[in-house]
Amino acid sequence: MSFDALPPEVIFDILEHLYQEQNAPIIGQKAAWTRMLPKPEESTEPDERSNGNTFYTNSEHSAGYLALLALRRTSRYLNDLCMPLIFRDYHLFTSHWHPVEGKLSILRTYAKHIRNIRLVANTPTTYTREYEYIISTVLPLCTNAISLSLYYDQNLDILPMKESLALLKCGTIQSFGIYSMVILNQEIGNPTWEDKKPALAYELLNKLAQDTGLVSNLRILDIVMETLPTKTYELIQTRALSLQSYTIRRAFRSTILDRIWVRHNRWMPNDNLTCLRLIDCSNAYAPHIPYLVQHFNSLRELMVSTCGDNDDVDPKTSRKN
Repeated sequence: MSFDALPPEVIFDILEHLYQEQNAPIIGQKAAWTRMLPKPEESTEPDERSNGNTFYTNSEHSAGYLALLALRRTSRYLNDLCMPLIFRDYHLFTSHWHPVEGKLSILRTYAKHIRNIRLVANTPTTYTREYEYIISTVLPLCTNAISLSLYYDQNLDILPMKESLALLKCGTIQSFGIYSMVILNQEIGNPTWEDKKPALAYELLNKLAQDTGLVSNLRILDIVMETLPTKTYELIQTRALSLQSYTIRRAFRSTILDRIWVRHNRWMPNDNLTCLRLIDCSNAYAPHIPYLVQHFNSLRELMVSTCGDNDDVDPKTSRKN
């Protein structure tokens, strides 16, 4: 019996299983603590130090992806089923993509199937202009995308802000994440990024939060950044009212920012928020967390990891009082 003769629902289950094996970081799940590293050429074994939370930049060669490629070549019927899955995730890295017009033609053809977009602006190379060309060519065609992840590295001046905002304005993006690769690839508490100020990332978040129409479409938001300016901090507290999942790593920590909860609370009510994760945020002062939980009364999941600072009181004392 040929593979084509199987019931359609069985074929779909098999293809979905193969797609899931790509194991790319998902916004609102593991993306905020998944390292972005180039896969070592000399070994195919997983990086034990990362406990499995490592996304290799050439993950398109995963077993699931290769199996989908092999299946699509067996018949036109399976080709039509596999191609939308093959292009469901779109990863673009400045450091190792040399654009070929043939690839661009394929991307244009299948752009409508792209659901999850990850753009990684890491170390600029001679292909920076081509990278920008691909983004400006392909992104406007991804009208069915529901997830957008932006990663930046040491160089903070090549973040595709204009194209990202244009994609967000399409209204289909429900999950958005912005990630500092320096933070993702360092141990929590490492001070090497203290002086970094990603101005383009700040500007992008400001424009997103200031546009009520843009921010109201979002359901999931991840922010993994060195810190936030006061203006951006306050916008996030008052404008992101439709979020269901909110993950912050490192960003709430500048000494110029208020504690996560102050007497004159700036957080607007959000009955949609069911998941809140705070990681390595010194502004998340331990005794204030209960007030935050009370404020977001629909919360079902709360993560507070390595937060607070030396001014935090003993938890026993805070509970007693």
